[in-house]
Amino acid sequence: MSGMNKKKLLKFVKGFRGRAKNCPSVARERAYKALQYAFVGRKLKKRLFRETWIQQINAATRIHDLSYSRFMHGCVLSDVKLNRKMLSELAIYEPYSFSAVTKLVGERLKKEDEAKEVVRRAAAEKNIHPGNRDLTADQKEWLLAQKLKEMQIL
Repeated sequence: MSGMNKKKLLKFVKGFRGRAKNCPSVARERAYKALQYAFVGRKLKKRLFRETWIQQINAATRIHDLSYSRFMHGCVLSDVKLNRKMLSELAIYEPYSFSAVTKLVGERLKKEDEAKEVVRRAAAEKNIHPGNRDLTADQKEWLLAQKLKEMQIL
């Protein structure tokens, strides 16, 4: 703004209220502040759009008995490469396509849950808990083998 002469400055602040539109010293301060607000506004715009997309996806996934966080986790697991904006657009304008994505994600989540349950039951039978630090070498080896089996189930 320091490069602006008085004429350009007053043109920039045209439409401001009070002395901010016709007094150069006040106009300069108001112009600086206006540019700061514009900068912050551009950042907030991105944040607000992301919030809106998440709310729309959440509402659509709840119809299919999934929470937003489970749905997004399932998208990562099933390698769905759609971003939140596109998922939101699908949910609004292409509900059948969105239900197909939700079905795919739901199936993948069920497989993961089944695999976790298999490992949990096997660990319970051997009295091994993954968070236990006092595992013997044999138990660690067995747990690693179970994890590898889990990966093959998926």
